[in-house]
Amino acid sequence: MAAALNNIGLILHRRGDYTGARRMREESLAIVREIRDNLDAAIALNNIGRDLLPQGDLAGARRMYEEALAIDREIGGKNDAANVQANLGETLYYQGDLSAAKKSVEEAQSILRETGGKSFSAYALFVLGEILLVEGNLAGARKALQEALSIQNEIGNKGEAAETLVGLAKLSIEEGHPAETEVPIRQAIAEFQKEETIDDEISAQSILARALLEMGKPAEAQKEIDRVAGLVAKSQSRVARLQMAIVAARVRAALGKPAEAEKSLETTLAEATRYGFVGYQFEARLALAKIEMKSGKSAAGRARLEALEKDATAKGFGLIARKAAAARS
Repeated sequence: MAAALNNIGLILHRRGDYTGARRMREESLAIVREIRDNLDAAIALNNIGRDLLPQGDLAGARRMYEEALAIDREIGGKNDAANVQANLGETLYYQGDLSAAKKSVEEAQSILRETGGKSFSAYALFVLGEILLVEGNLAGARKALQEALSIQNEIGNKGEAAETLVGLAKLSIEEGHPAETEVPIRQAIAEFQKEETIDDEISAQSILARALLEMGKPAEAQKEIDRVAGLVAKSQSRVARLQMAIVAARVRAALGKPAEAEKSLETTLAEATRYGFVGYQFEARLALAKIEMKSGKSAAGRARLEALEKDATAKGFGLIARKAAAARS
């Protein structure tokens, strides 16, 4: 019964119903605790963490992972412990603790290379690539993401390979090659539609809109945003919604609606701050400052950029610190 409940939770999670998934996992957890099955208790705790994270309960997700990790280490489950460490690393990344996040995923990757857990290893590499990207280590990020993609293609994990394609597209945008991203992102979107993973589709669509914006095509970017507006409206993922909201505001500003964009970004910044998503806070602040600089509020924009550069540098977000410095100058 516990296994069945957990598997139902897995299906609901993939469909983006994190509330329903968490309810199934919690029922599963209650059963395995009753029968003193520590291995499955750790699995249930890990899965509850995976349900909490996209909804924005980063502290709750972290508690679940830490409890699962303690059990796995006690019973000697090396592969399971490494998987939990990779999940914990992702949570720490969203909380802005890049040093601890990198340490967690690198430790996980070391164990998984030793034990041969390829699927988990690819996921750890993907998270590492995301961390290296925001740190500003673009070469290191590409190496990690390409290795993740190679493993995912080898084992036939099409859904996660599509996620990594989107990660590589983000990287290409930062490297100054947005035109190279449209084809792989659209391939990834097609896979997400096939697998009915709507939050992955929203995230990919936001990166596609961003690429089009960087290519000087804001009207086309807006069309892509509009295409998934219905999905965004019903999404339970705070992660996907924050990501899309920042891009949508930037597009709105590029289409000549800076006041609307500023208002939207202020709301997004408040939400990201309330839920502790440090990277999205920095992205919203950068977008706001750039709009201010272009709309005659240069003093306010420069002050915002100066504060952002300082805060981002202190947290190790080298990429956005460089962007703030460039925008200020």
